[in-house]
Amino acid sequence: MPTYSVVDFSDTTVKITEDSLEYIYKKVYCLTAVYGDYVYFYTHQLETNLLRQQYAILYTDCVAPVGTSAADLKTKIDAIINNYAANAPSVYYGSYYDSTNQTNAGATSENIVQIGSVFEENGVSIQNGDEITVNNAGTYNLQFSAQFEKTSGPDADVQLWLKLNGSNVADSNTEFSIHHNNGTYVPAWNFVLTLNAGDYLQLAWHSADTTVSLLAQGTAVSPTRPAIPSMIVTLTEVMGVSGGGGGGFDPALTLSYISSY
Repeated sequence: MPTYSVVDFSDTTVKITEDSLEYIYKKVYCLTAVYGDYVYFYTHQLETNLLRQQYAILYTDCVAPVGTSAADLKTKIDAIINNYAANAPSVYYGSYYDSTNQTNAGATSENIVQIGSVFEENGVSIQNGDEITVNNAGTYNLQFSAQFEKTSGPDADVQLWLKLNGSNVADSNTEFSIHHNNGTYVPAWNFVLTLNAGDYLQLAWHSADTTVSLLAQGTAVSPTRPAIPSMIVTLTEVMGVSGGGGGGFDPALTLSYISSY
């Protein structure tokens, strides 16, 4: 018969080996039960609506956690599961905006987008007025929308790109045009990047037309309408360092295959 071992190797996962094969499951949304010498793991495949599946490992082959009986082992495994469920990490995110007009510093200048206000944040912050900084390593989705305006002259070209830790991100630049005097243009797209703890992102722009600026507008009436920020930007974690979303894990996923009958 196969030889199994259970290794508790992080706050969020358990690795199970079956001879030369390895499986990983998440320590949440699992139920356990004892049948004779076996501890069974139960779970629902929520995302596919499949029927409940049954998994088992022989407690006498377990390296860690070790139990003197199947019931004792079940108690120890439940403690691991419950500890994670009670302390499941949240998704790291930041949602920001700026309500000021931001002028073009010059025909040959780089302009760094200023971000002066916070909607919400958790594990992400704005440093030095323009640096979107992460406290935790992971893969993040950056999305933004900006309102550009030009006030005179012919059509104006604008380029907008991403910077990481003060350096340009390769192949992140996009060019667009603003047409007509007092015309506006709203660029909006996203980037997905894997970041280290302490990394920061900035948005930068350039236009040779010095009448181009980032435009903020106040509230309006008839009907009542909210103000228009010059910049809205969000940074949301999509995958943590241990491989799942939400600070390292998405608890709505299922137990990996171990051994079933």
